[in-house]
Amino acid sequence: AQRHRRSGAVELTGAWPGLRSDIDTPDDLDVARDLGVGPATSQAIGGAR
Repeated sequence: AQRHRRSGAVELTGAWPGLRSDIDTPDDLDVARDLGVGPATSQAIGGAR
């Protein structure tokens, strides 16, 4: 998160239903997988858990 802020990114507040998930850790990947990933991501990660 700090690298994002240093690069000029700002935190978004409120509801963003179409916003994509930022994947920085294996736990983040699990959350994204549970939300549903697209075909390219699904192919890239295979069955990894």
